[in-house]
Amino acid sequence: MKYKTTIVLGDTYRDQVSGWEGIATAAHFYMNNCVRVSLDGHDENGKPKGFIFDEEQLEHQPAESSIRPGKAERSGGPKDLTPPAR
Repeated sequence: MKYKTTIVLGDTYRDQVSGWEGIATAAHFYMNNCVRVSLDGHDENGKPKGFIFDEEQLEHQPAESSIRPGKAERSGGPKDLTPPAR
């Protein structure tokens, strides 16, 4: 099975039903061809919050509201730490 989506991670989307707006951080593919998207944003108090929506409910927001980080290398976490022994 091939997986396709029109969602661009890092772009801003708005859920048409709830009005929630956030940055697409993950796309989830299911066996029945359902695609769900994680949108991360913040609530009215500025606290981080995220929800998952069906791809069909989302509308892409104009580019000026998108936050697209520059290309960064994946750090994979600290490489100099040895895991603790049991």
